[in-house]
Amino acid sequence: MALDYDIRKDLRYQQGMQKGLEEGLEKKQYKMILAFLKLGKLSMEEIANAAEVSLDYVKEIAEELKK
Repeated sequence: MALDYDIRKDLRYQQGMQKGLEEGLEKKQYKMILAFLKLGKLSMEEIANAAEVSLDYVKEIAEELKK
């Protein structure tokens, strides 16, 4: 007898998918912030607003860029 199980309804699968989506978004925001910082045309506050992240996070990335 074959077992028919929809893995997409599994709690752990859904949690994994959510975590993957969050990590993907975080990576995309990081790349966008780097690009804005390299352009040098926007203030850190404007970058934080555009990326929907905290100003501290933008400052942290800016410090990494200086190294």
